[in-house]
Amino acid sequence: MVKKKYEPVKISFGKNKDQYFLYYEPQKVRSEIVIVWVHGGGWNAGSPKFFDFVGQCIAEQGYRFVSIGYRLPPKYK
Repeated sequence: MVKKKYEPVKISFGKNKDQYFLYYEPQKVRSEIVIVWVHGGGWNAGSPKFFDFVGQCIAEQGYRFVSIGYRLPPKYK
């Protein structure tokens, strides 16, 4: 297993456990731009954790990265 270079910070924004985002801060910031990623899955599957490889890649390029989680159906419409 490859050791992660960037450890994301998990930040909650709602009452549900799935309402959070992962924030990646690069070691050397290249720009004030923040890239926001909403994971796929048809709005009914997936998690920000599944896309850690994207956050690692973007942070390595010097950009701040946010991967958003959200509540999933059918429980939440």
